[in-house]
Amino acid sequence: GDIWEVEEVRSGQSDEASDPRPPPEYQVTFRHRVSASHIFLPVSVAGEEDVVVRVLLPGTLLTQITLEVTSTIFRLASPSHYLHIPLPRPVLQREGVATWDPSTYTLTVTLPTAQCTLLTPIK
Repeated sequence: GDIWEVEEVRSGQSDEASDPRPPPEYQVTFRHRVSASHIFLPVSVAGEEDVVVRVLLPGTLLTQITLEVTSTIFRLASPSHYLHIPLPRPVLQREGVATWDPSTYTLTVTLPTAQCTLLTPIK
């Protein structure tokens, strides 16, 4: 009664499985961007949401962190940690912003979600 055969399963997490470093403590949340137009003209606009990834890296220096973000994958490496996770929504990785707090050893990466393309019927 399996849904798929073992050969059909992609090994998308192979990098993570082969890396002996443990994943750091992290949190993925959403943040909705609200402007004055949302308050005075309450119109639902798709795509005005950010994916926020916070990673705690105790004892790590900013120069020791390697970060790679694609539209669907978040990958971080440090001397003592490795994190490879799929993002919950497609993001605009080139518009992302990363900040480092050296007092708490926390990297915060804010990534705007990709807006859905609305299809219009051909006339």
